[in-house]
Amino acid sequence: INLKKHRIIFVHVRRTDYLHTPSIKFPAVININWYKKMMKLIKKKIKKPIFIVMGDDHYYLQDCFQSSDHVIISKNNVEVDLSIMTYCSAGILSPSSFAWWGAFYAQKYNLDSKSIFIAPKYWCGHRQKKWNPKNFYTSWINYL
Repeated sequence: INLKKHRIIFVHVRRTDYLHTPSIKFPAVININWYKKMMKLIKKKIKKPIFIVMGDDHYYLQDCFQSSDHVIISKNNVEVDLSIMTYCSAGILSPSSFAWWGAFYAQKYNLDSKSIFIAPKYWCGHRQKKWNPKNFYTSWINYL
């Protein structure tokens, strides 16, 4: 990856425990189409992005995303993924504290006014359209 030519954007997809958390009726897992829609949005705002897709279900990521010159599917452990996140200038977050911390360190490290961080509106409560956790909101994240 040539950092002078490209901007690196992480895409964090959390699945395993989120398929039934906070409840089976209203799980926090995000539909894969939301992630793809956010990737298209970032492509309109950032020139020459390279997306590094990471998460807790590598097989699912391989099924849903195609590796290419612009999409890399991480098969690293969580420590390496968190380190990669900190070097990204933008991110698409799952509603998890892991993704939040990755974005937090990335926006502190990069100090780039063009940084964009996107997360689902209402965080884990997106299916009910109610904040979960209650009043969870960070001003530097765009909730869509």
